[in-house]
Amino acid sequence: MRRAWIRWLSTGVLIGALAGAALAAESTRGFGGGGPGFGLFMPDLAEINAFVEAAGFPAFDGELFLVGGGGRGGAVPGPVFGGAGWGAWIESERGGLHAEYGLGLGGFDMGFAVGGSDRSVLTFGALMGGGGAEVILTEFPQAAIARTNPRGIVPEPARQTYDCGFVLVALYLDAQIQLLDWMGLGVRAGYVLSLLELNGGDEGPLDAPALAPRGPYVRFSVVFGGMDRDRRRSRGAGSGDALRGGGSPPHGGYANSLRNRCAISSERVGASSAARISSTSAFSRSRRRSVGRSGSSDRRSMNRGGR
Repeated sequence: MRRAWIRWLSTGVLIGALAGAALAAESTRGFGGGGPGFGLFMPDLAEINAFVEAAGFPAFDGELFLVGGGGRGGAVPGPVFGGAGWGAWIESERGGLHAEYGLGLGGFDMGFAVGGSDRSVLTFGALMGGGGAEVILTEFPQAAIARTNPRGIVPEPARQTYDCGFVLVALYLDAQIQLLDWMGLGVRAGYVLSLLELNGGDEGPLDAPALAPRGPYVRFSVVFGGMDRDRRRSRGAGSGDALRGGGSPPHGGYANSLRNRCAISSERVGASSAARISSTSAFSRSRRRSVGRSGSSDRRSMNRGGR
């Protein structure tokens, strides 16, 4: 019990630190990626252990080691979609008795990114799908273990197999930090709930127990992918560069660039208006000169005719 509390406390502190980094700066961007992961699954094995011990085999002790992977993509803040799957197993052995419990699950990953920064994202969500679980009980004859008589007939191990199919939903909290432009690290803590299960036995005289998984899990993963930078900042930077000929805009660069554009437009309108006025004035002066010359010529002609 003390070990379980220490694990959950350590996981909570780690997720809290990642969540604080993810919520440090709010932004609007997209992200995507995926990769392998590993961790621990901590289901309630009381019913399974009771069945295993009743069959004369050693009970399971400890957590299940899990290995899997997944991928997803979405917007921050906004919806996130993807898929994931993992498998987990545990073994116990005493003398010639060997017991193994294993499971595999996968499904559709849907969540909502509630916050983040240029290099982090925090997501709440659920994995919805199904899987299968199996208990294998194997009894090895002592002659097969000791190999005392290799020339004689060695009997085959006696094996009992009990399996289960299930439908599940796994709620989770996921935090991801981008270490490089193309790679990051993630940690996910969640709880697996089996909504529907069907148990059966392939080989064995006993009735199959309930093998569907239920319990918390922690998964650490390496994420290969990237995150876009803040679209608003990028847009402001592009406008500032276009207006100032390069360089990064100060805080509020988009608003400044908009005012600069308005100022430039006003200057262009003023210059255009001044050019029109100047052109109109020149045309009027030219027109008056032409009219004046024409009147003088007419008067000269009239004076000559009168003489």
